[in-house]
Amino acid sequence: MAKGCAQCLRIVLIIINVLFLLIGLAILAGSLFLYFDTTMRNIKASTGLQMEMDIALFVAMAIGAITALAAGFGCCGAFHESTCLLGAFCTFVILVCIVEIGGGIFLYLKRTDPTVYSTINNSLKNGIRNKNETTLPEYIRFTQQWLRCCGANGTEDYSKDMAKAVCTAPDGEQFTEGCASKLYSFIEVNGLWALIVILGVAVIELLCMIFAVSLCCTVRREQDGYIGVTTD
Repeated sequence: MAKGCAQCLRIVLIIINVLFLLIGLAILAGSLFLYFDTTMRNIKASTGLQMEMDIALFVAMAIGAITALAAGFGCCGAFHESTCLLGAFCTFVILVCIVEIGGGIFLYLKRTDPTVYSTINNSLKNGIRNKNETTLPEYIRFTQQWLRCCGANGTEDYSKDMAKAVCTAPDGEQFTEGCASKLYSFIEVNGLWALIVILGVAVIELLCMIFAVSLCCTVRREQDGYIGVTTD
């Protein structure tokens, strides 16, 4: 019975950790791509938020790398029933969970900070300042079409002709509301869902750690039993 439970734990741990390994590598690859991407560099330069965005990308790289490393230890530890590797896996999981939960709560509480709105407003203004219809950054165009908004604070951020050219939907609707307020509202409303997702991932990781501890205990009991039988 105990052997069957141990086999189930091994299979569950291997499957989940393979998924987390892929997720960690995807986060690492995505953050590296964004860090070296020319378009992203232009966005950082035009918004004046280069340091903040670089820090966010470095944090994402670290989370991706640690998640992938932890998942690798978890896969190998479960496959070989190695208590040493499973112990390392548990240590990394605790570190990742602390970062995820702490960061998630911080971002959730920060979402209503007045400085968030001013940062969004200033970054949008910097992006559209002294731009014409052809030089307007692509991320500004995307934001306006996505949120159905115009400029940082409305059509007054553009000339009349430019507002009509860049703040019109394919169906002909003219956008008038500013993107700063819409983007801030989006962050404020969806902050709770982001926190729920982060906490959900942390719960799954903690369950994996519990499975790993259980597998360690089972392996230790089997090893102690084998040593006892050999001694007798």
